[in-house]
Amino acid sequence: MTLNDSWGYKKRGCTWKTSRTLILNLINIVSKGGNYLLNIAPDGEGSIPEINYRRLKDIGNWMKKYGESIYGTERVQTDEPKWGRCTQKLRATGLMYICMS
Repeated sequence: MTLNDSWGYKKRGCTWKTSRTLILNLINIVSKGGNYLLNIAPDGEGSIPEINYRRLKDIGNWMKKYGESIYGTERVQTDEPKWGRCTQKLRATGLMYICMS
C-alpha cells in the first residue's frame, strides 16, 4: 500500500493518507492475519518527502503504545465484530484476545 495515491514519483496532485487511516489499515490487515507493507515514494530529486517521516513517526508512536496488540498475534478464528477488530496471542497462561475499536 502507498502512503499517498501513487507507487512512484508524481509531480502534482498527490493525496496523502492520514496517520489515522494508515493505523486503521494496519489494525485491519493484522487482524486478518496479514502483513502491512508501505511504499514510500521519493520526490523528483530522489529525497523522501517530509510528510512520509511524519506518517511513519505517528505509526511508530502508536506501535510504542499499542504494539502488544499487533506483535506476535494472529487472526481470531471467529467472525469479525461489528465494532472493531480482534487479534489473539498464545501466552504461557493461555490464549489472550486483544480487541480494538
